[in-house]
Formats: sequence, C-alpha cells, structure tokens
Amino acid sequence: SKNFIDKYDIKQVKNTYVISGFMITKENFIQSTLDDIYVETGSNSGKFTTVQVPINNFDLFLKNESIEYFQVAEKVKTN
Repeated sequence: SKNFIDKYDIKQVKNTYVISGFMITKENFIQSTLDDIYVETGSNSGKFTTVQVPINNFDLFLKNESIEYFQVAEKVKTN
C-alpha cells in the first residue's frame, strides 16, 4: 500500500520493488542463498550488512535460516 511504501525505504529498481534493510548473518551463511533470490548486498559495518530485497522474494529471504536478524530500514525524516 502507499502508506507502507511511504513509511519504509521501498524503491523501484529495474521494474522491481525492493525493500531495504540491515541484516546480521550466522557463521554458516552462504552468499549464493541470497544471489539465488536476487537480493543485493551492500556495505558492511561491523556485523551488519545492508541489503535490498525484492518484495516478491521477501518471504524467501525471511525464511533463510542463516540470517540471524533483519531490520527494515525506515525513510529518513527531514525537518
């Protein structure tokens, strides 16, 4: 819905809507499990990695047992 898109950092990339966030992975994490569902990984900061997950694959991403924690990014509010 528009309210969901407005609240969270959802963007359209190459005709696909993606949701951005931060994840922490377990030691048994294998990058190809995200590549298979077209998740883009970004920068690392400590144990956090930024990700962009296609909305259509969001449920598969959340079912990945090697992801310990995920937080959806919220849009930055300006004054």
